[in-house]
Amino acid sequence: MWIELRWFVVLWAAMMCWLLGPATARADGPACAEPLTRWVGQCAEDSGLALRADACPPGMLIVKAEVGDAEPLRIELREPAGRALVTVDELGISPIGEFARWSEVSREYQDALTTVVDCAKRRPPPPLTSGPPSPRFAPDDDPRDGARSQPRAAMVHPRSYAPTPIPWLALVGLGCCAVASLRRRGPLRATEFAVALALALLAALAQSRLGWSFFLQNAHGPEWVAFALFGESGLSTYGPGYAELLTFVARLDPARPERALAWAYLGLGVVLSTSLYVGARAVGARAALAAALALGLALDPTITRLIRSEAYHVPILALLFVAATTLVLAARRAAASSWWFVVGCVGAGLLISQAARVHPVGWLGALTLPTVILSVPGRARDRVAQLVIAFAIIAVAVGLTSGASLLETITTSMHASFTAERDAPRLVLLHAAALVAIIAAARRVAPARRRALLVLGALALSVSVARQFDPVIADYMRYRAGYFACFAPTVALGLAGLVTRARPRRRAQAIAACALALALALVAVATWSARTRVATDALESTWALEWRAGPWAAAGVVYVSGGDGMGSLALPLYTRDDVPAVGVRSERVDDAPLAGPLLYYRSSLCSGGRGRAACDALERRLELTRPPALERALPAIPSQLWNPLEGERVTVGLYRARPRERAAP
Repeated sequence: MWIELRWFVVLWAAMMCWLLGPATARADGPACAEPLTRWVGQCAEDSGLALRADACPPGMLIVKAEVGDAEPLRIELREPAGRALVTVDELGISPIGEFARWSEVSREYQDALTTVVDCAKRRPPPPLTSGPPSPRFAPDDDPRDGARSQPRAAMVHPRSYAPTPIPWLALVGLGCCAVASLRRRGPLRATEFAVALALALLAALAQSRLGWSFFLQNAHGPEWVAFALFGESGLSTYGPGYAELLTFVARLDPARPERALAWAYLGLGVVLSTSLYVGARAVGARAALAAALALGLALDPTITRLIRSEAYHVPILALLFVAATTLVLAARRAAASSWWFVVGCVGAGLLISQAARVHPVGWLGALTLPTVILSVPGRARDRVAQLVIAFAIIAVAVGLTSGASLLETITTSMHASFTAERDAPRLVLLHAAALVAIIAAARRVAPARRRALLVLGALALSVSVARQFDPVIADYMRYRAGYFACFAPTVALGLAGLVTRARPRRRAQAIAACALALALALVAVATWSARTRVATDALESTWALEWRAGPWAAAGVVYVSGGDGMGSLALPLYTRDDVPAVGVRSERVDDAPLAGPLLYYRSSLCSGGRGRAACDALERRLELTRPPALERALPAIPSQLWNPLEGERVTVGLYRARPRERAAP
C-alpha cells in the first residue's frame, strides 16, 4: 500500500509539472498578407537595409532588421498606436526586446528603427490585420529625456493577452503538503476546524471594514497592479512571483483589477488565520490559545492594512504560513527518515520557493521558517534531526526551482548594495554558528528543558535576524512593519510551542490566551493609526480609481511624475489605452512633447520645493480650464522621511488643458 501511494505521489507531481509548466511563447506568429510584405520589401529597397516581414499578429506588423554582426532587431508596428516609442499618425512603432533605455542601445539598432520610421512617414503601410492588438511594451527611454507614458498603460481584450502564467511551484507544493498532512488524523476534528474557519471568515469581515487603498511607498502601488495585470514590468527585477500568483486573479476583472485583488486578498487572509490555528494546535496549544493567536494575527493593524491593499506581503505570508503548518504537521506525524516527512519538506520548500520569487522582503522570514519544527512536542534529538533534514531539502528545492531567479534579483544594483552594506555573508555565518551553539548547549541541560531552550534560542535568532538585516530601516514604521510581519509564522508558532511547554494544562493556557489577547488588543489600539495610515501619493492613486473610467475626451493625463530630490507618483490608468498616463520628469518639463487636448493632474508633488517649480513650469506650457474638473483635499502624509510635504493638507486636482502655442524661435 505504501509503495503504491509513494508512486502515486511521484507520478502526480510529475504530471502537475508537465501540465502546469509555464507556456513557452511561440517564435513565429501569423503570416503577413501580400500588401504588407510588399511594403516591407519596398522599404528595404529604398533604405538598403535588410528588412523582412516576420509576423502579423492581429493589429500588428513585426519587421525583422538585419544589423551586421549583432542579433537581428525585431520592430513592432501597431495600429492604433497606444503606447509606443515613436508615433506616426495612428501608427505606433517600437523595438521589441529587453531595452531598459533605448537611448543607450547600439547605433546600429537606433538606425534600423529610424529607417522603419522614415519609411512609415514617406509611405504609410497598408491597413494592418483587423482585430485587437496584442499587448505591447515599448522600452522606457531615459526618464530625463522627456515625457514617458506610465508602463503598461494599455487595455486590450483579455483574449489577446500573453499566456497567463501558472504558479506550478505553489500548486505542486500544495499537493505535496496535502499528501504529507493527511497521513494520519490531524490535531483538529472536523467540528473544530469548521469553528476555526468561521472565526477566520468573521475576521475577514472585520478586515473588510477598512477601506481598500494603494499602500506601498513612493507610489509603487499602481505599478504592482499593472505587473499583475500584464505580467511584464520593470518590477520583475524583484522576481516574477507576484505576476505568477496574481495575473489570473487580476484578469478576472481587467477593467477593475483592484477589485479582483481585494477579494483574493481577503481569501488569503482566511488562509493566514486558519493555517496559524492549525499550526498552533499541532505544536500542542489548546484551542483557546490557538484562537487568540489566529485572531490576534488577523486583526493586527499591519496585517489588516496589507490585506486591504495591493501589497506583495500578503501572498508571501500566505505561502509561508501554509509551509510552516505543513512542517509542524509532518514533524509531528513522521520520523525524520520517513518518506512522509520528506514529502512534507518538499512541499514546504516549493511554497517557500514560490514566496521568494515574489519579493526579497520575505527571504529572511523564509530562512528562519524551518525552526518551527523545534516547537513540535517530542524528543529534542528527533526535532534537531528533522530540522537539519528540512533545511537541506528546502535549500535544494529552492535552489533547483528558483535559484536563477533569486540570483538575478541579488545581482541587481539595488539589492547588491543592500547586501554589501550589511556584510550579509558574515552575518549569515554568525547566525548559523549561533544556532549550532544553541543546539550543542541544549545537549548539556536536563532532557525536560532541552526543547524549551531550543525554541527560545530559535525565537531569539529569528528576532536577531529580523533586526540585523532590516532592509527598510530608514522608512516609516507602517512600511517596516510589513517586513517584520514576514517573521510572524516563526514567532507565532514558536510562542505557541513555548507556552505549551511551560503551561500545558487547559486552564493555564486559557489564562495565557486572555493575557495575549489583551496585550495584542492594547498594542493594536495604540498603533492603529500609525500602522494603517496611507501616504498622500497612495491616496491620490486610490482617488484616481474613481475618475479614471470617466468619458474624458483627451489624448492623455499629463502630470509631473517625479525627479531628482523629490518623490514620485503613478496614476493607475493601465486600464485605459485611449487616455494613457503621461508622466513627465521634473528635469524635462520645459521640452517634453505635448499634443492634443489633455487632462492635467496637479498632484501632491506640486505642494512645495522642486516639485512646485516643476509643476509651475509645466503649467506655463498649458492652457488650463478653471475651475478644475475634479478637486480634492488630502491629508499631507509623506511617503518617505526625506521627502516631507508642506502643511497639514494638500489640494490636488484634475484640469482640462491644451498645449499653448510656442513662439517661433
